[in-house]
Amino acid sequence: MKKDKPTYKELEEKILVLENKLNDKQKNENSIYFSLFNKLNFGVVIYEVIDNGREFIFKDINKTAEKIFKQKRKDLIGKKILDAHPNIKKIGLLETFREILKTGNSTYHNINEYNGKIISGSFFNYVFQIPTGEIITVFEDVCVREKSKKNLKESKEKLNKFVNHSRYIIYKYSTKRGNLFCSDRLFEISGYSNDEIKNTPFLFKNSLHPDDKKNIERALNDISFGEGNSIEYRVKTKSGKWIWLQNFVNRKIIIDDEIIIEGQVGEITAKKEAEFKLNKSQQRLQLSLKTNNASMFEANFVTNEMFFSPELFKYLGYTDSHIPKKIDSFLKFIMPDDLSGVLKFLKKNVNKKKFDCFLEYRACDKAGNWHWIESVGKVTKRKTNGEAVILTGISRDITQKRKSEQELKQSETKLRDSNTTKNKFFSIIAHDLINPFNSMLGFSKLLYENFEEFDQKKQKSFLGIVYKDLKITYNLLENLLIWSRSQNGKLNFTPERENLYLLINKTIELSSLVADNKKINIVNKINKEIFVNADNNMLSVILRNLVSNAIKFTPKCGEIILNAKNNNKFVQISVKDNGVGMLPKLQTELFQIKNTISTAGTEKEKGTGLGLIICKEFVEKHGGEIWVKSEMNKGSEFLFTIPESV
Repeated sequence: MKKDKPTYKELEEKILVLENKLNDKQKNENSIYFSLFNKLNFGVVIYEVIDNGREFIFKDINKTAEKIFKQKRKDLIGKKILDAHPNIKKIGLLETFREILKTGNSTYHNINEYNGKIISGSFFNYVFQIPTGEIITVFEDVCVREKSKKNLKESKEKLNKFVNHSRYIIYKYSTKRGNLFCSDRLFEISGYSNDEIKNTPFLFKNSLHPDDKKNIERALNDISFGEGNSIEYRVKTKSGKWIWLQNFVNRKIIIDDEIIIEGQVGEITAKKEAEFKLNKSQQRLQLSLKTNNASMFEANFVTNEMFFSPELFKYLGYTDSHIPKKIDSFLKFIMPDDLSGVLKFLKKNVNKKKFDCFLEYRACDKAGNWHWIESVGKVTKRKTNGEAVILTGISRDITQKRKSEQELKQSETKLRDSNTTKNKFFSIIAHDLINPFNSMLGFSKLLYENFEEFDQKKQKSFLGIVYKDLKITYNLLENLLIWSRSQNGKLNFTPERENLYLLINKTIELSSLVADNKKINIVNKINKEIFVNADNNMLSVILRNLVSNAIKFTPKCGEIILNAKNNNKFVQISVKDNGVGMLPKLQTELFQIKNTISTAGTEKEKGTGLGLIICKEFVEKHGGEIWVKSEMNKGSEFLFTIPESV
């Protein structure tokens, strides 16, 4: 099908579209042209030629030309060159323009401006004609360029002076070519000359400390290691001394397999030596704190902040997260019984001008156990009015110290008791044993020498006295033997399940003869089903001594009752009489070796008081307690506890 010819209107529209595209293209090209034109560092002027060189008119100038002429573009466009610059005729520039119009060759026409005989301006000027006929001059202010050169030279000299007088080594180094540049400071620090370093570009690479080489290689090959990073290492100087350097990287360039580093290096030997000393001191301090289970602390009374080093709290079983950051939090670790004393002490003393903090209190560990803590410190910061702001010091665990002190006190007490025991022992031997023997010796001698003269009744009376003294002496010797073995730790302790009722019956049987002589009734009220976990021999001695003691202080026709009851995993045993009783003061001293009291019984029976001491030791050996209740003229009740046998 034959295509219709376009109408005139359609052709007109197409032409308009093409015109717009051409205009847009022209505008774009003009925009690029003007952008480049105005960004040139040279002055550029375009002159329109009138009447084949009779006149030259400013057609356009760029920004740099405006600065050189000190005139605006809008003030020059369309003006004749002589109207704008009348003096230009003197320098022959117009003749140069006309010569170019004739020959078509470009040329240089340099211009000097004078202020008197001194050049005030010098311009390098290139002149040529373009195909459209305009004359173009491209020029540069030589004075500015020379001044820039001079300024650059001065700046370079200043920079070199700064670089070479800096306390840092300014350097440029290549992994392939070695040292590329270094400031004079390197020669001062290393002891090497410029020629030595120049002729041996890898001199310092070979002088690195063996322990530091790998770190430097790793840093150089690490992509992230570059501007802003630094590394410390040791190098050997010409004299053989090792010095520490710190290298700050300002720039890192990687070209193929070559790495170029620019930066500055400072000597830090003194700093590192100080650090080593400080670290050593800190290590010693930390070791001392750790060894002594101690922590440094700082308390701020204004902000309520608290700092503790971790050693003490780690010893107490806590992790870092448990270490208190506030004073209030720390106070929660202190035993309530001690807290009021701590707060009272601080409130009373902390604001005093001369204040040395010394506190001992108990603190809880992670497992719930209480430890003795000692805190020693000083106020290191105060307000202008003298109020304490910061208290600094050391807290340490003194549980073992307190335990040792307690053990020492106990040891001293034991030593004193031992001396008292020794004195008591000699006293018994010297007095309580000698008296019965004197009595027995006297009566036996009298009986021996006058046996035939005495009748049977008299003989029996004397023998009764001797028997009585022998019985007393035997009981005393038995107690002395038991006591001596107990003191020397030679007495066996073998607790077993025992029927208490049967043990009491056996004791009553052994004591019946003495009791019958005084017509004393001994009653066993103990339940037959009560069993104790006790050493048979020791419990028998306890019962025998208490029953014997009750018989001694109970009058004729009196009564002694033995009873027992269960009491929280123990059996409480009672030996009660209706005898003479005792004063309260005597009750408190009854079980003390230094105060052993011997009181005559109701029938003038003698004793040493040693039996009750033995009772106390044997009861405590079982983990029990012994005490007495007594009232004058009403009687006494001795009570003690022995572990129950389940």
